[in-house]
Amino acid sequence: MRRWLVVVLCVCACKGASQGLVVFNNRVGEQIVAPIYDVDPYNPAFSQYGTGLIYNGGPLAGTAFTAQLFGGPTNLPLERLTTLEPSTFFRTNDAAGFVVAPNRAVAVPGVPEGERAKVQLRAWNNRGGTVTNWNQVLTDPTIGRGASLPIITPPLGSLFIVPPNLIGLQSFNLVLPITITSLRRSPDGKFRFDYTNPTGRAYCIEASTNLTQWTGAGSIGTGSGTYTDSAATNQTRRFYRLMPCP
Repeated sequence: MRRWLVVVLCVCACKGASQGLVVFNNRVGEQIVAPIYDVDPYNPAFSQYGTGLIYNGGPLAGTAFTAQLFGGPTNLPLERLTTLEPSTFFRTNDAAGFVVAPNRAVAVPGVPEGERAKVQLRAWNNRGGTVTNWNQVLTDPTIGRGASLPIITPPLGSLFIVPPNLIGLQSFNLVLPITITSLRRSPDGKFRFDYTNPTGRAYCIEASTNLTQWTGAGSIGTGSGTYTDSAATNQTRRFYRLMPCP
């Protein structure tokens, strides 16, 4: 009995120590699952999520775009997810929008076989292969980038369980995000903020006091600058939204 007990315990210990794996694939066979799209040419700062929606940017295709998975335990914040290797590119022709799946499953550090993981797919324009990682993307607002909503995977696979696909992944599009910083009210009551607009087009600003009625409140140009709302004087509250100028 003791010899059999030792054998069983060894098997359990080995299984529990196996690295959890997930299949890096957003197209399973001929099933259409979560294609990824380029920047919306009419509204480059607009980020959209959801499979089956209408996307104005074309599906990503070829080696000009990089796709990479980020993952970790289910309780890990998005900003702390680990880069999963390898990265990959996108298919072309009628399969555009879908990644070229690596020839092996991808390991999720810190998550053993049989446990669920939090996974996010990120993609970007790699500018001819010169932008090789997400940290480079974050330092340059002019790089088109996008990220999926996070998903919780089925139990990860390894030696004893077949690795799952990216079940639950939804489509998304790349964007050129407008960054707004240093929101402040001046002593004279005017409201100001600094902006960086990498989209190449002007955006109109609308303001409201009740989120129902909106009026024009100026615009921001391309590049960086400061926006000032003189009409905010003596307003107890005021909301703003950005829309592409006609």
